[in-house]
Amino acid sequence: MPQETISYLPLIAVLVPLFSFVMIIFAKQVAWWRNSWSLIGSAGTLVAVVMMYPYISKGITLVLDLEMIVTPLGLTFRVDGLGFLIALLASFIWLMATVFALEYMNHEHDQGRFFIFFMLTLAGTVGVPLAGDLLTLLLFFELMSLASYVLVIHTQTREAFSAGHIYLYLGIFGGMCLLTGIGLIYFNTGTLSITQLPGLEEGINNYLLLAGLLLIIGFGIKAGMVPLHIWLPLAHPVAPAPASALLSGIMIKTGAYGIIRTLTMLYTPDANLLSMENLAAGVESLWSVVSDAGFVIIWLGIITMF
Repeated sequence: MPQETISYLPLIAVLVPLFSFVMIIFAKQVAWWRNSWSLIGSAGTLVAVVMMYPYISKGITLVLDLEMIVTPLGLTFRVDGLGFLIALLASFIWLMATVFALEYMNHEHDQGRFFIFFMLTLAGTVGVPLAGDLLTLLLFFELMSLASYVLVIHTQTREAFSAGHIYLYLGIFGGMCLLTGIGLIYFNTGTLSITQLPGLEEGINNYLLLAGLLLIIGFGIKAGMVPLHIWLPLAHPVAPAPASALLSGIMIKTGAYGIIRTLTMLYTPDANLLSMENLAAGVESLWSVVSDAGFVIIWLGIITMF
């Protein structure tokens, strides 16, 4: 059982860009104010994530439960090595993109609006790998998707609106797939925690298989996985360069993270399934399903890379 400790660092990492988002709204037309809070938001998020390293390096998982926040199930954070790595990469690259955007956006219109949604997208993006349950993950994932839509259509050209609409429609469809899959998981297991699910004690069932498929579709859209990639070649050319860099460098990686996190959570056998009396039937059935699905995902990934 991994060691856990309560920490407010994941919450701080999300609140810093949200606070910058609010502060930029107050004086979005004042360049030095807008630029300063954009840097504070990006740098502050990176600092908060880096401060998690001493715990993660010792194998300690950071957890935080905020009861009755947003939903009756609360807002939950849980940071392990994988979540920390993704959050660290996201916050570091975001800071680099912010520094670049300060100069780049001097030649663009509506700079205040851009940085407002730039910070809002950061909050959603860094919140995804820090989430401790599927509902919290969905909340940040949808925040990232909806806020980044404004970045895609920033130039307000006909091509930008066309690409943005496809991006938005696919994002909404993906979100509905995620919500349905999460509902099936909760119905079958009684929990949304991103840990080993208790529902696998009796083996895999059709509902969890369907949930896995829906999660692959939902996260696969954001990951740009073939054949769900049609928004990608349209959105990248029309978005401002800093936003386009983050679309490819970070945001589509959250889709891959979602697939890795949720499918390993769903289809990893627990101790009861690995017991001697269940080993032959339970693991053989589970392994057959997982290996077949794995080959499909691998080939889809190869085609996507091509």
